[in-house]
Amino acid sequence: GRAGFLMQLGFLTLFAGEYQPDPIHRGVFINEHILCVNVGRPAANIPPLPEVKPGQTNRDRINAVTGPGTCGAGCHATVINPLGFAFENYDPVGRFRSTDNGLKVNAADVYQNDGFEAQFSNANELTQQLGESDLAHQCYAEHWLSYLYGRLAHGSDDALLGGLAAKSKSQNLSAKGVIRALVQSEYFLTREP
Repeated sequence: GRAGFLMQLGFLTLFAGEYQPDPIHRGVFINEHILCVNVGRPAANIPPLPEVKPGQTNRDRINAVTGPGTCGAGCHATVINPLGFAFENYDPVGRFRSTDNGLKVNAADVYQNDGFEAQFSNANELTQQLGESDLAHQCYAEHWLSYLYGRLAHGSDDALLGGLAAKSKSQNLSAKGVIRALVQSEYFLTREP
């Protein structure tokens, strides 16, 4: 089963290489666009990832370069890679796979950052937890605010976004409901052109 946008072929193939999925860019996308966590810019002159070796999975290859004990231990190993690894069951064209290079795929991980904590064994579990998280609902509302108001959210929007995120989560608001709430807010109705 494929639950939600993150498990659709478009997302999975957009963030994949020619022969392997790309958990790094999948993780960056989820952090920045689903949770509104800024992971920062990558360092300059990053060498290409090495090829997968015999007896090694794609996850092993990524961890060897960016995992615990490497220069990526602080950012990749804890913030970026865990979210991307949840989708290791999907190959570069989005087909489900249970093995990678003859080895069993490991899509389990733990993510803790900016008030969102998740422990998952696969993409289905992660997407379920994202859908139930306050941070994802707040981020969703923030994206709509930026689009409708023509500016980035700032501190004075915190109360509006917090209330809207809580309502979105508790009442399962549609996009139409979120938009309606934002265009009926005092700021939107009284702003100067």
